[in-house]
Amino acid sequence: MHRTELVNYLDGYLRIAEIRDYGPQGLQIEGRDEVRKIVGTVDAQMPCLEEALARGGDLLLVHHGIFWGPPQPIAGSYGRLVRGYLQAELSLYAAHLALDAHAEVGNNAELARRLGLEVQDWFAPINGVKLGAIGVAHHGIKLSYLVDRFEQNVGPVKLVQAHGARLVHRV
Repeated sequence: MHRTELVNYLDGYLRIAEIRDYGPQGLQIEGRDEVRKIVGTVDAQMPCLEEALARGGDLLLVHHGIFWGPPQPIAGSYGRLVRGYLQAELSLYAAHLALDAHAEVGNNAELARRLGLEVQDWFAPINGVKLGAIGVAHHGIKLSYLVDRFEQNVGPVKLVQAHGARLVHRV
């Protein structure tokens, strides 16, 4: 697929233009024209760039891009990172708040799905976009089962304050 076609699709599907973020979202670095393989990671830092290249990626799709806040000099480790993308002709596409808020493939919607919850509503607006998903289990889920599902899908749970109901209906 041509990079421009893919970027246009992602921009529309993720509503990049509609969701104001802390840095530029969408295509951050333009690489080769043809995209045959997309690699996804959370970050765009050097270990992720190296892994994308090792896996034969043409475009790295990330949650946290490399542009945040005020401009910075392309020097030092940041300069090496930018040059790494340019030299490899690896495109970098970032979707931060747009991915948090996406009702189908967003981080919060996916977490709810993996926990066995149905997204009922959204809350916690940032820049006018609600990012937090409210998930429901209509018949209830045992708290211990919910914690197990979280650990299987995300990682170890540090603290559970199990002073409430043992059957959870709303998360």
